[in-house]
Amino acid sequence: MTSLGQSQYSVPMLVNPTGDIGSVALEPVDLAVRGEGAHDEEWLQKLLHDQPSLIPVDDIEPAFSGLTPVCRELPTGVGPIDNVYVNERGLLTFVECKLWRNPEARRKVVGQILDYAQQVSRWMLADFDAALGKSVAPAGAGLWEIAKEAFSLDDEARFLDRVQHHLSNGTFLLLIVGDGIRESTEDIARFMNQHAGLSFALGLVEMGLFNLPGDERLLVQPRVLAKTVEIGRLIVRAEDGVRIEQTDNKAAKQSPGSSGSSRRTLTEELFIEEVAGNSSLADKLREFFAKIQENGLRIEATPRGASLKIVAGEPGMNIATLSKKGTWRNYGCGDSEEGRRYLRALAALFPDGVVKEGGNDGGWSWTVQSADGRNYHIEDLVAHADEWLALLRDLEAND
Repeated sequence: MTSLGQSQYSVPMLVNPTGDIGSVALEPVDLAVRGEGAHDEEWLQKLLHDQPSLIPVDDIEPAFSGLTPVCRELPTGVGPIDNVYVNERGLLTFVECKLWRNPEARRKVVGQILDYAQQVSRWMLADFDAALGKSVAPAGAGLWEIAKEAFSLDDEARFLDRVQHHLSNGTFLLLIVGDGIRESTEDIARFMNQHAGLSFALGLVEMGLFNLPGDERLLVQPRVLAKTVEIGRLIVRAEDGVRIEQTDNKAAKQSPGSSGSSRRTLTEELFIEEVAGNSSLADKLREFFAKIQENGLRIEATPRGASLKIVAGEPGMNIATLSKKGTWRNYGCGDSEEGRRYLRALAALFPDGVVKEGGNDGGWSWTVQSADGRNYHIEDLVAHADEWLALLRDLEAND
């Protein structure tokens, strides 16, 4: 049986300016079983409610970034969700706080959080707000009131429509947070297959606690141990990026336009949904993303999943940035001769394409546009995908 292995923490150290005499390794603090110590599961739950920035969402699914707490102990009918968060896009994150050395937690927690998500996916907004009223530490009377206050929103109908859409699809980020986390990948795969109707992402996060010498405060060190890197299909070890188990999630295989070689994250799928909805462009984008990956390029999200970057090589040149508004640009490519050569070749693919030069900014804002100054639509790039990829191969071969 393959397991996720023991913690790979190195002990943090306070180091003097000289780096030698007086440097101190920090003493780790163990979390306790609920009710058996000052720093127990309930303490962790409260900490994460008050300090959501401790949750490394950007490292798991950037589309869910910008968390604001909704409540603790949200009743679902099959058990309470420890921590609930929402962001301005109406995406919900559920967190379970568990000590992995608790044998009952080891056996149940992955299945537990998935069962909670399955139950919530059957709710309407009124059901969610009704449960919120029975929760611990609700941040407002209803989900809209919480989001409006946190994000200064003014379009209630748009926000609530998004929330209901995500509820109905089971589009959630599910996080298990604790210490000494262990779980067999076979068990995770089994639980994920049992919940194939959801469109969720799953992450395991370890929280390291360390005493600061001569201080009552603690150093808290969050670390992603494992996460889904496809929609319900793959688990990886975060410390080295090695794939350790592939599951057979029917939802991933049956998603529109998917193929055996396509590996879409939930952030990418949400981007496609926002740009293209249910139009024919959505399937074209899925095929386009598959081609990108097959050609050795990477798709990376900008902070909060606002845009997607297509990146080539190491350390990586951003060769196109796709905006949720439906356009693309090339900012950053013009700061090198290699990049300027790429932009000129890219512009030549379009009958009216030109390279817009940014003046005295070092080439940062150079981009390909139409001759009349219009940014091209993503669909224009998709239509030229094969030519564009051939161009990139030719440029690489001539370097």
